[in-house]
Amino acid sequence: MQLQIDEISASGFKIRDASLQLTQLGNAHPRFALVSGELVLPPPLNHLKLIQLKCRQFTWSATLISCQQGRGRVKHKVLRDPAFDFSLTVKNETARLKISHLPLFAGTMSIDASEYQGRWQITLNSRGVSLAHLQKIVAINALQNIEGRLSSRIKAKGQAKKISSVSLQLSPQNVNLSALNDTLLSDALDGRISLKATKKRHWHWQATLEFISGGVFFDPLFIDFSQQDDMFASLQGVFAEKNMRLSLNQFLVKQGALFNIQGQADIKLHTQPVLQSAQFDVSVPSLEQVVPVYVWPFLETGSLESLAVSGGMQSQISLNNNQPVQVGLQFQHLSVDDPKQRFALDNANANIFWHADKGQRQASFLDWQRLTIKAIPIDHGRLDFAIYDKHFDLIRKAHLPILGGVFTIEHFGFEFLKVGDADVHFKGAVSDLSLAKLSKTLGWKVLSGELNGVIPSVRYRNKKLDLDGELVVNVFNGEVRISKLASSGMFTDFARFYTDVEFSNLDLHAITHKFDVGGIEGRLSGFARDVYLENWQPISFYAWLGTPEGDDSERRISQRAVNSIASIGGGGAVDALSRGFMRFFDEFGYDELGMGCYLKNGVCQVMGVQAAENGYYLIKGGGLPRIDVIGYNPRIDWNVLVQRLQRVLNSSTLVIQ
Repeated sequence: MQLQIDEISASGFKIRDASLQLTQLGNAHPRFALVSGELVLPPPLNHLKLIQLKCRQFTWSATLISCQQGRGRVKHKVLRDPAFDFSLTVKNETARLKISHLPLFAGTMSIDASEYQGRWQITLNSRGVSLAHLQKIVAINALQNIEGRLSSRIKAKGQAKKISSVSLQLSPQNVNLSALNDTLLSDALDGRISLKATKKRHWHWQATLEFISGGVFFDPLFIDFSQQDDMFASLQGVFAEKNMRLSLNQFLVKQGALFNIQGQADIKLHTQPVLQSAQFDVSVPSLEQVVPVYVWPFLETGSLESLAVSGGMQSQISLNNNQPVQVGLQFQHLSVDDPKQRFALDNANANIFWHADKGQRQASFLDWQRLTIKAIPIDHGRLDFAIYDKHFDLIRKAHLPILGGVFTIEHFGFEFLKVGDADVHFKGAVSDLSLAKLSKTLGWKVLSGELNGVIPSVRYRNKKLDLDGELVVNVFNGEVRISKLASSGMFTDFARFYTDVEFSNLDLHAITHKFDVGGIEGRLSGFARDVYLENWQPISFYAWLGTPEGDDSERRISQRAVNSIASIGGGGAVDALSRGFMRFFDEFGYDELGMGCYLKNGVCQVMGVQAAENGYYLIKGGGLPRIDVIGYNPRIDWNVLVQRLQRVLNSSTLVIQ
């Protein structure tokens, strides 16, 4: 016998257009079978339409609906009405629906749902779901392509249309994706994702994320989990729906022993999310393993990635309203080695603090066993300073051992003003610095003696450098004073530089001995006034170097030095003695020597110690044997003059014929 029933309902479950078949009528308990029908589910499953239902065992009464060994289809255009197995029991306000073997995106899904007096729970399990098939249904604009499989377990509880708790476990397998215009890529990625959330007044939740194998490229980083430790993240917090506030009470991100990041944060979720407050603690036991993977990719190719970095690091970071307010940074046994020999640091330790508020500033320090900058070594030293807002201030005088001497920093202050400009103030001194070690380090001809000097107040502001007072350098047994030092546009394409320089009583024997231009004995004084350079090229100045007045030292000059001076000034060697006779002498006496230049418009107006017939004296002879060097060209092109000087310095075989 077959019965046609419009609707069967119990506890919110409805079977419409039911066709029942009655069999075994001769038995004490005849059997019903549902041969067709449509199941309407209560919330939250009311959007799921189940059609073409069949039940081999069907029981129906006013308070009971029981369907066992059922078969049906899900009505869905995109899914193409897949078939599934199911069972349904509704009895005394208790209902349970089980769906199994439901084909879904080239995988399978099962559903276990139950309900009692409006309270419900549902569990969904899926295996081997194709992410490529899923992408066709769930379109994500930022996702260009995805392949791989997904297994999951999702469990939810609630009442009527409200959810009170949810948990999920996702296991993506062998995932290959490209997203965000290929700035995010993955290769054969396996992972695990879990989430548990409970609704009280607000949502209280915790989540974990783990990458197990495969690789991820997130421009510019590439992390290969097959070659490195797994990455693990855990988060727990509270989400307030009413004011859209997300509180991360605790979070942890770690990758094996490489690094550990933990902290907490409060986020206001609006159109533009605001990080209201956050604290991060970072620990990196071995920079040697972390820096090549997580730091060098952010720098320009060829800039610093060849550096070898080792040591440990910890950091503490606090933010308010998307802005940093405090940073702590500690290094232990930090070493940096540059194969290009630009910079090196050996066994450094540091404790550095920065605060946005000057009133909250703390003392910081950096010490090292050895520091090398551009091949110049600085032995064991220490800097004590404070960093706050946009300021850096040295808080204790520093004495840095360098090249056998000491470089003293009495004051250093730095304030960032804007991009490309800062306010810098510096004062210091150099004492007993070995010129021999300095010249050898810089690849110059070896010099002797020591460098001593005072660096007065130097200030850089508004792209302009100013020297208050004089910079005094003791060199070649004499003294060099630099004053009126100023510069503008130093770090632009049009740098300008101004200064005055005074030379006092320099030892010519020491100078010529080191620069190999021939020997001269005597003293040298002079000046370079109103020096003006553009892009580090001389534009104008007035300079003079010559024998100082009142010099009572012995004055002798070698044959080679005579020729060197004549070559620079373009003059000729004219002597009361014949040229043939002059070649028998190695050196000569002189009364005075000197040369001046007034540079303007690329031309040097040359002058000597005295006027001569048709020229000027570069060397005024005296005693026996005696020689005069006279220059005849009062105007010399500056570039020609520089070339002559370079030839003299590079030549080692100058001989007077």
